[in-house]
Amino acid sequence: VGKPIVIEEIFPLHCGLEEADEFIKSSAKFTDGWISFYWGKTIDESEQQGDLKAAIIAKWLRYLRDNRPSELE
Repeated sequence: VGKPIVIEEIFPLHCGLEEADEFIKSSAKFTDGWISFYWGKTIDESEQQGDLKAAIIAKWLRYLRDNRPSELE
């Protein structure tokens, strides 16, 4: 109907980063964007935290930074 489609709250919680990447790339032609959650820490701060949760978050933030929508087209 001409309205933008945005996929919200995307994060590789119940899948790996590779599967999330596949989903994002395969949905690129159908959506206008994706929204994730930001935990308030930079990639460096997350890596310095040193636990598994922070490492996953840092990897996700790095993925988002390196795979901007213009990179998918």
